[in-house]
Amino acid sequence: MDQVLGQASHNPVAAGGAAPSALDRRGRPQSAFRKALRSTLHYLSYHFVLKHDDTQRAKAAGFMLEVPPTVFHPRYFISSETFAHFIDGLDLRGKVVADIGTGSGILALAAARAGADFVLALDINPAAADAAVQNAEANGYGPNVKGLCCNLMDAIPARPIFDVIFSSPPKHAGKTRDLADAGWHSGPDNLNLRGLFRQARARLKPDGRMYLMISSDSDLDFFDREIAEAGFKARLALEKSIYIESFLLYELTPQEAATNAVSPDELQADTVRADEVQAEKAEPEKTQPADAAPLSSGAFSSELNTRSPEASPSNQ
Repeated sequence: MDQVLGQASHNPVAAGGAAPSALDRRGRPQSAFRKALRSTLHYLSYHFVLKHDDTQRAKAAGFMLEVPPTVFHPRYFISSETFAHFIDGLDLRGKVVADIGTGSGILALAAARAGADFVLALDINPAAADAAVQNAEANGYGPNVKGLCCNLMDAIPARPIFDVIFSSPPKHAGKTRDLADAGWHSGPDNLNLRGLFRQARARLKPDGRMYLMISSDSDLDFFDREIAEAGFKARLALEKSIYIESFLLYELTPQEAATNAVSPDELQADTVRADEVQAEKAEPEKTQPADAAPLSSGAFSSELNTRSPEASPSNQ
C-alpha cells in the first residue's frame, strides 16, 4: 500500500535517536481487514495507475518526468517523492551511486542533483531503464546518469564499486502479474528480492552506505534476515506515516570492510564486459513490450543508444 493520504514524518537521526543495529521492529500478522484493504488498493492501483496505456508526464520532486507504460508512477505513489526529498539532504559530491529498481529514474536524478559524479540506474524493466536515461537528459543530468536493464545487480561485477546504493523495492510479497505489477509485488515470499542485499554488499565500498525504503506492511522479518545475512547493520533514518502504513527508510552500512575499491572508469569498462556476456547467454524476456529493448553496453558511452538490437534482455 503506497497511497496518497495525510502524512507525518519522523526523523530519528535529526532528533538524536539511537541507531539500532538491526531493523527496529518485527513483522506482524496482517488482519483480515488489512489484507482486504491492501487487495482493494492494489486492484485500483493496478488497473487505473500501473496499467496506463500511454506515456504520461508528471512533475515530482522538482523534476518533469515522462512515465511510459509499465513504469512505476512517481506522482501517484508518494514513496518515490519522499525518498527523493531525503536524498536532497545528502552530500553526494564526487560519489559513484547505484539506483536499484529505478523506475522513472526519480531517485537517480535526485542523486545527480545532490552532486553524484556517476549514477547507474538499474531496472529489470527495459522501459524503466530507458525512461531513467531520457528523464535525466530532459532535466539536465544526462552526463551523470546512465541506465542498464538487468535483474537486481546481476550485470555488475562483484567488486567494491559504489559509494552509495539506493533501492525502493516492491513492498509487498505476491505473484507478479507482469512488468507493470513488478513495482508493487516482489514475487511469492519475496522471491524477486532474494539476493538483493548480498549483491549490494559485494559491490559497496568499505565505507559505503545503502539506503532502503520499505513499508510497515512489508515482510519485515524477511528484510531483517536478508540484511543481517548480507553483513549489514541497519539504522532507521526516516519514518513517514500515511495513517494506513508508514514508509521506513533505513541506512545500511557494512559490518566488515571490503577491499579493492573500483574507480568509475573501471566500473564502466567492467559493466560493458558483463553486459556483452549477458547478451550472448540470455533469452528474451517474454513479458517485455515488443518494441522495448534493454540498454546495451552503449549506455556507458557518450553515444547512448537505448534501442540497440544487441542489447541484453532482462530476466525475472
